Amino acid sequence: MRSKNKGDPSLMCVIIDEIKMKEIADRNDIKVLVDTFYEKVKSDTLIGPVFAHVDWPHHLPIMYNFWSSMMLGEQSYQGNPFQKHVTLPLKATHFDQWLKLLPKRLMKILRVNELMK
Repeated sequence: MRSKNKGDPSLMCVIIDEIKMKEIADRNDIKVLVDTFYEKVKSDTLIGPVFAHVDWPHHLPIMYNFWSSMMLGEQSYQGNPFQKHVTLPLKATHFDQWLKLLPKRLMKILRVNELMK
């Protein structure tokens, strides 16, 4: 298992490894979770400004593909999310806030609280 340090970007890999997929039945579940999450991101005072340039109608289907690939094994996402974010002014505090904004349902599935100990 990888590092569990708070704010550690490698935590994302651990989170994905810890997913309990039985609570996510299909792509519609993914869409609901992604839409809920990114509404919070857009209005967040810390993370929102970093992503103010995003064309959300274009970006959200990409996020549906990413999370469907990670959680359902669809393999519909063909990209490198870390490469896309490397040029953004992101710090550990942004990642910590990202985790705090995850929908409670997704937090339970990912067991983030256990991973953050």
